[in-house]
Amino acid sequence: MSSRARGKPQMILNGSTSLDGVDPTTGSKLWSMPSEGETGSPAFRDGIVYVDRGLGGGGVCADLSTGLPVIKWKCGRTEMGEGPGAAAIVDGLVYKMHHQDRLLCRKAATGETVFTTALKQMSTWPSPITTADPYIYFASAGKSYVIRPGTKLEIIATNDLNDASPAASAAMAHGRIFLRGDKFLYCIGGK
Repeated sequence: MSSRARGKPQMILNGSTSLDGVDPTTGSKLWSMPSEGETGSPAFRDGIVYVDRGLGGGGVCADLSTGLPVIKWKCGRTEMGEGPGAAAIVDGLVYKMHHQDRLLCRKAATGETVFTTALKQMSTWPSPITTADPYIYFASAGKSYVIRPGTKLEIIATNDLNDASPAASAAMAHGRIFLRGDKFLYCIGGK
């Protein structure tokens, strides 16, 4: 993923033993911090990055606003990282599908759990999509949810294409959402 820290571009790369910031023009490493991430992509917003292993490993949340990472909090193996999909950070909250169909929301600043609730039939594999509305889309060709970020869960919409492929994340391009099912590839949006 790409981001900016102290006005400079950087790529944030998730490896099996570390999370690294790399200068995209030179390829030189700007910083590195220990992390067990290797499946999910890092989530980044407002200078905060969160990443976890995704398959039962722990997670780490750090502040990158000074250019070098300052670890805000860590979570253990079963606290947040039991799902290979990435997390999303919106309005100072980290959202992550966790342990089957559970949505976990934590404060980015402290790691304190805000809520955890079931999103029935939602897989932990797809990564969420955030929009400027602001909404968070947990989308798949099976069951999908649209939620409004906040300290209380507010489900805006649910949809079910009945073509579940639990390991596929949605992709967005040109105002459309693309979803891969077991039988079909779906394109949702205007022509």
